[in-house]
Amino acid sequence: MDTRKKLFGTILGFSGTGLLASVYSVKTHYEGGDHAICSFNEVFNCDVVNHSAYSEFFGIPVALIGIAGYVFIMASIMQYKTSKNTLLMNLISLAVILGAVFSAYLTYIEAYVLYTWCIICITSAISMFVVMSASLWLRQIDEKNNTA
Repeated sequence: MDTRKKLFGTILGFSGTGLLASVYSVKTHYEGGDHAICSFNEVFNCDVVNHSAYSEFFGIPVALIGIAGYVFIMASIMQYKTSKNTLLMNLISLAVILGAVFSAYLTYIEAYVLYTWCIICITSAISMFVVMSASLWLRQIDEKNNTA
C-alpha cells in the first residue's frame, strides 16, 4: 500500500475517532449530571470539563464545533482523493491547523485552569493532531509530485 493510501486511511480513521468522541461529549454536555463513563476521580473527570464555562464557545458546545470540523474534514478529504483540487487541500490544511490549535487551547484549559482531564477530550485532541500531521504530510507529498 502506498503512502498516500495510508495517509487517507489515517485521516479518515482518526477523524472518525474524533467524531465519535465529540458526539459522546455533546451527549454528556446536554444531559448534565455526573454520569460520564470517563469520570473517575478529581484528576480524570469529563463531567467537570464538559460542564465548565469553557465547554462552550459563544454559546455553542465546543464538542459540537468538533463534530462539524470532523465531518468537514472527512467529507473534504474524500472529495480531495478523487479531485486532487489544490484549493480544497488548502481548506483542509486550514481546518486541521485551526482544529489542532483549538484543541491545544482546550487541553491547556484542562491542565492549568480546571486541573482535571477529560479522557474523551484528550482522545479528540490526539485525533486532531494525528489528522493534522497526516493531512499536512499528504499535502507535502502531492505538492512534491505535482498531483494536486
